[in-house]
Amino acid sequence: YDAQYTGAAAVLNGCPHLSFVTAINTVGNGLYVDVATEAPLLAPSCYGGLGGAAVHAIALGNVRRLRALLRPSIAVIGCGGVDSGEAAFRHLLCGASAVMVASALLHEGVGVFARVEAELRGIMASKGYSAVADFQGKLREPAAPQQRAAAPCAGLAPPATNGRSSVGGGGG
Repeated sequence: YDAQYTGAAAVLNGCPHLSFVTAINTVGNGLYVDVATEAPLLAPSCYGGLGGAAVHAIALGNVRRLRALLRPSIAVIGCGGVDSGEAAFRHLLCGASAVMVASALLHEGVGVFARVEAELRGIMASKGYSAVADFQGKLREPAAPQQRAAAPCAGLAPPATNGRSSVGGGGG
């Protein structure tokens, strides 16, 4: 998969006035089928963007890879599954300059912003961070195989989320 990122980064780095990219928002061609009616739920086009918790891991990978490849003057906005302070922390840890909240806003309303901020501040305080810059882009390398948990798939499960995903015209 690396060629798609290095190729895209080469193009983006060649745009002198580019100041930010968003990674990733939604994944296209989401289709949700209603078993009772045997028809797509999204009308009229039937297809929409898949966002929210369902794309969180993809978003984190894209944020981290793009941050590593893009020139420092191009900010990376983390978008995808930001439904908690932990999710925002993960995006920032992977190198996001800011995060976008969409699916959680749709489900929860504007109160989500204060909740996510309070949760993020709590995580930062528990880790001794006074500013985002203290941890931003500083994702640690994984432990050596002999230092990982004994279970063969330990650590491979996706992070716990509140389960909110969205299939629709946008937002992640």
